[in-house]
Amino acid sequence: MLIKAGRITNLTDARYFAAREVDFLGFQLEADSGAYLDPVFMHAIREWVEGPKVTGEFTNSSPPEVVREAANFFSLDAVQVPADPAYARALTEPEVLVWLPAGLPVQTAREQMTAWGSGNRLFVLDFSGRSFPEDWPVWAALCAEFRCLLHLDAAPGEWRRFAETIQPAGFSLWGGEEEQVGVKSFDDLDAIFDELGR
Repeated sequence: MLIKAGRITNLTDARYFAAREVDFLGFQLEADSGAYLDPVFMHAIREWVEGPKVTGEFTNSSPPEVVREAANFFSLDAVQVPADPAYARALTEPEVLVWLPAGLPVQTAREQMTAWGSGNRLFVLDFSGRSFPEDWPVWAALCAEFRCLLHLDAAPGEWRRFAETIQPAGFSLWGGEEEQVGVKSFDDLDAIFDELGR
């Protein structure tokens, strides 16, 4: 099961997730994003961790050519971009994760994912604010058709149900603020990882 940890803004989170052997470590690299991290600090953090693929996270404010240039300049292992097909035409490498926002009907999600065409893509489905869906069989069918990571804000005890019933390729988590430099409680994240058997 794949795990992506995103919105990393501090070394404490980065080291925790690397120790948990996540597959992707995401950093928001657009200055107008809420969890923006100056690439200078991203570079410093990546010197302290090994294992996860360093992933640049971008939203609609960066055109595809800027994302491509940033991926090359910062030697990113992967990028996360919006579902706009313009990114699909412009980005052939590095590995691409495609973010689909919360609240999309499953048919709209399928149409957007299909528009990306063939290729080894990972689609991050934002399930924020959504309880376990009554229409879970159609989401399970979507996850059988495409490689999907679910981003949840569910209680730790609900993650296994999503994993076993919808059977995504994995999950997306977010980092957060430190209580003070180098100090943070990871109790909730520990519970999620334990629930997923990681």
